[in-house]
Amino acid sequence: MKKTGVVALAALAAASLLPAAAAQTAPLRFCADPDNPPFSVEKPAPGQGRGLYVEVAERIAAHLGAQPQFTWWLTHYGKRAVRNTLLAKQCDAFVGLPNDRGYMGRQALLSKPFVRVGYALVVPAGVSVASLDDLRGRKVAVQFNTPPQLVLAQRDLAAVTFRTAEEALAAVGREADLAFVWGPLAGDYSRRNGGLKVVPVAGEGMQWEAVFAVRAEDAALKARLDAAIDALGAEIRTLAEKYGFPLAAPVPLTAAAPVMYAQAVATASDALPGHRNPYSGNREAIGEGRLEFNVHCSHCHAQNAQSAEQRVDLRRLRIRYADKWPEVALTTIRNGRSDKGMPTWKDALSAEKIDKILAFLETVQRDPN
Repeated sequence: MKKTGVVALAALAAASLLPAAAAQTAPLRFCADPDNPPFSVEKPAPGQGRGLYVEVAERIAAHLGAQPQFTWWLTHYGKRAVRNTLLAKQCDAFVGLPNDRGYMGRQALLSKPFVRVGYALVVPAGVSVASLDDLRGRKVAVQFNTPPQLVLAQRDLAAVTFRTAEEALAAVGREADLAFVWGPLAGDYSRRNGGLKVVPVAGEGMQWEAVFAVRAEDAALKARLDAAIDALGAEIRTLAEKYGFPLAAPVPLTAAAPVMYAQAVATASDALPGHRNPYSGNREAIGEGRLEFNVHCSHCHAQNAQSAEQRVDLRRLRIRYADKWPEVALTTIRNGRSDKGMPTWKDALSAEKIDKILAFLETVQRDPN
């Protein structure tokens, strides 16, 4: 064969490899929160990891022969973050969303779960907890406005409330006998502080599964992510253990029934008659109120107040209280009902935000007739 023929064949062979080589270095873009340890961190401090979600995403990209890239966006408002990143095509997959098929409706496809997250008890070694009765007579540190705080209030158990989960964990052995907080933080704390054990807690509102989300049209990418999650199961578990995530089977301490809103407001004694909501009917304020509701109230009353359970269905307030429902709701949101697990919100939410939440609730009320 002539030299020119050999050169031509070599060129053709090299050209045939270009698509495969390019595929090996093609980027796979992930959306993640830049400041959400131990899940994801854009700029880790010395000695701090990048977070479980970041490392799982990197392992999956490597498994798929892709180069991981990250689009960072704060996730204080979860759905807004997804709309501004994934749905705006700023990334290919959002890492760490809840395994809830209704979370983004038909706009997104969810992968298989890759890790379970939820609440847990942090107890001294040698202390056994198998039911809520085992907490009776003990002081339990909780974070303000979290499901554990509501669970303890419903059962008339002694809670010591703190502003953050970190403060609640630091109180164990001092102001409190044990803590009932967010599991990943509990696991990381116990990993760094000996003499403590973590007990994941089962029940409604206590455990979630984390998944990747892709755009609805990216079914092929979803299938690739699912296959990678299956193949990397052992590695992902090792990473979760590295970050201290509690992986033991959750203990069913309680069903953690949500607070019944009607109960909480029925005996309000200091209703505020004559209060006129300045945001009633204001479309922009209603949208802001919906977001505030989903951040602060949805763990008991469902996203957008769309609860399927009548006892906590806030769309039935007008049915229960007729024209008095705004006064009763305002009083209860402001002052709370600690005996029923409803915390006081007047110190945590401004009067403006409360009015906007009520303006949103006004739009979802069902017709009494």
